[in-house]
Amino acid sequence: MAVIGVTAWKIRPGKNQEFFQNCAKAKAIQERLGAQSVRVFLNTFAGPSAGTVTYAIEHETAEAQGAFTDKLNSDPEWQDFWHGVNNSDPSAEMISNSLIAEVSIG
Repeated sequence: MAVIGVTAWKIRPGKNQEFFQNCAKAKAIQERLGAQSVRVFLNTFAGPSAGTVTYAIEHETAEAQGAFTDKLNSDPEWQDFWHGVNNSDPSAEMISNSLIAEVSIG
């Protein structure tokens, strides 16, 4: 069953271009480390979440997700990137971060 890491972001005013450039850099690193599918969604018709961005990383299994997380946490390029984008003037604020698992219903 699929497992998806989902992070919701609120982009800070005037930082759209910077945020999406950061998403592209993150995606490249994560795919190098084995992320199966990385997608970015702009929430357009979402009530109070309208205008926020959902960043999703999909894996086929929980085991694959765990192995990916281990690689991510020990990768120097990712660590440099993550610390760089979370500086004193970040392009977005993380609203939520969750791990969802597909459930078979028949």
